[in-house]
Amino acid sequence: MTMPAALRDTLPTSPAPGPAVSAVGQQDWGGERTEQQVTFPEPEFEAFFHAHYDQLVRSLTLITGDREAARDCVQEAFIKASTRWRKVRRYDNPVGWVRRVAINQGRDAHRSSQRRKRRESLDRVKELEDLGVHRLVVAPPTSNPTKIRQAMEQLAEAVAPVATR
Repeated sequence: MTMPAALRDTLPTSPAPGPAVSAVGQQDWGGERTEQQVTFPEPEFEAFFHAHYDQLVRSLTLITGDREAARDCVQEAFIKASTRWRKVRRYDNPVGWVRRVAINQGRDAHRSSQRRKRRESLDRVKELEDLGVHRLVVAPPTSNPTKIRQAMEQLAEAVAPVATR
């Protein structure tokens, strides 16, 4: 198994003298590259990563239903663990801590996605209202094919300008 580049870039390339090494690293947050001070963990972190990465990705895949999303969440969790390794390694269950951070990351990403979808839906409704679609009155259910066809044609005409955008 190869270590993901996002995590590998936060680890020292060779064992460093002393408990930790500081270096300037770059993080990519939403398309923006920002400089930040990164403290690399002790060398035992890499062994911890290799021992638990696959297991955590499998667990998160079951939770998220998406292997790529699971990998992203686990990588983010390991990055957070790497920056706090001196503290995290002393926990009773450091793997549990990384798992919880990954699950939280997945939950946050899911909520963000749901909020974005709701905003897009509301924007779409607003566009339809601006075109006057809200004035189309839905009549009580009917089995008259002519009335159904007319209602469908009216709706298609009202929605057509939005659909072509």
